[in-house]
Amino acid sequence: MADDTDIENEDGEGENQAKKKPGLVKLALFIGLPALILVLGGVAGALFLFGGKDDTHVAAAEGHGGPDSATPAEQALAAAAAEHKYTFEEPMVVNINHESGTSDVLMLNVYFVYSDPALHAVLEARSEEIFSSFTGFVRELRTEDLAGSSAYYRLRLELLRRVNLEIAPAQIDDVLIRELVVN
Repeated sequence: MADDTDIENEDGEGENQAKKKPGLVKLALFIGLPALILVLGGVAGALFLFGGKDDTHVAAAEGHGGPDSATPAEQALAAAAAEHKYTFEEPMVVNINHESGTSDVLMLNVYFVYSDPALHAVLEARSEEIFSSFTGFVRELRTEDLAGSSAYYRLRLELLRRVNLEIAPAQIDDVLIRELVVN
């Protein structure tokens, strides 16, 4: 029976030599594959850090950049300069009701911010309707409706909605409350 287990290969070697070859393959995979992954990761990291700059970054670094090479702060400043503002000539002064039955005086002054210069003529033509819409809304407010920062935000949104409804299909970008006084 011992003769059955000792089968020799053509070279005269036994089974022990055949079992060693898969061990070498496993060893090569366990050492070689992680080493290959580390080398590829190092190359990718080096390319990420040192190479692959965009043309706009290269031009900006050399000082030859065009209008697209401006920093984000410069772009925000340019966008703010491109915005147009419209305001009523006089602030809106209305009486608002108080919960105790007395009335308070509210003075409101707003800006309309828009990016399309053609909107100025539309706002100028529709200013009476916008003012009337604002007056009707503001007179229904109570002092409690204006308490807190969320009330300020809701007031801005409602004024923006009313302006956009009056000048439809044109749209303004924002309503800025310049002055809000309750006496």
